[in-house]
Amino acid sequence: MGGRVAYRPKKADAERVGALRLKLSQTREWQRAQAIMNEIVVAVGKYRGQIVVPRQCKACGFFGHTRANCEVAERRQAEREEMELCREIRGFARYADEVERAEAQRLRDQAEDRRKGKVTQGEMYEKLGIAWSEHPHGLGAFPTWYVEGRKDLTAQ
Repeated sequence: MGGRVAYRPKKADAERVGALRLKLSQTREWQRAQAIMNEIVVAVGKYRGQIVVPRQCKACGFFGHTRANCEVAERRQAEREEMELCREIRGFARYADEVERAEAQRLRDQAEDRRKGKVTQGEMYEKLGIAWSEHPHGLGAFPTWYVEGRKDLTAQ
């Protein structure tokens, strides 16, 4: 397999080849791109009778470059990253709103229960004279003998 041929212009032809490359980068039609590429090959003096096929970018569809150095692909990638970040931020905001709503609902339910005369589990233990403490994992009031008697609850 032969090496890659570089189609770099000499200083005298640089301006003309630059204009052709600009023209190539502004077309999506393969026939026109092929004709422009043939002109570039002739201008740099590399024409040996073979057909040189210009590269077409998979991101934007224009000829003369690939996705690796495509401005459109870079812009789309930046937009995707920005959208993902916005989606993540909106997700955090929704989660915070949901937590806030749940806490507000819990407080409303607690107030309603108090109006109805209901007492919390801790208050009930106090009325009955039972020593109690909060469960280490936030499950509410438990008798002290239960919490102290369990190794898996006291060893944290």
